[in-house]
Amino acid sequence: MTGARLICCAILALTGCERPTSPLVTMGSDPAIEELVLAGFGITDTVTVGTGGFRVGGYHNFSTYDSLRISFTASRTVAGPGEVLVRVGPANTFTIALGLTRQEVSILVPTGVLAKPQSSALTFYARDPEVSLVLTHLRVVGWAARHDP
Repeated sequence: MTGARLICCAILALTGCERPTSPLVTMGSDPAIEELVLAGFGITDTVTVGTGGFRVGGYHNFSTYDSLRISFTASRTVAGPGEVLVRVGPANTFTIALGLTRQEVSILVPTGVLAKPQSSALTFYARDPEVSLVLTHLRVVGWAARHDP
């Protein structure tokens, strides 16, 4: 009987452990709104990037968000070290060292650090001229605190 109670308690404890489907999440004491800003690299979900870079669309207005989560999958086309550079706007570049295999990358960018959050380009580069990178599954999510009057 004790085993049956333990199983029932475990089932009750695990009930409701799924992720919420609502875009409303809690950040600190204020609720925040999550919004998908960009999905994919324009007309395709996969791009090959070299030192010349690849710019996603034109200029983007990120000023309505408190922060951005930029996530994508990266892999090298040749063996050896590799780094992907992600430039947001004219002045913010993030460098990510890549491992030997395909890698999930996620960058959190507070929009307060952007020089021009209302008009920012999003560009991806490979640092090494001998290495090309294959990037897929780009998702840019904007987060904004909701302040009710």
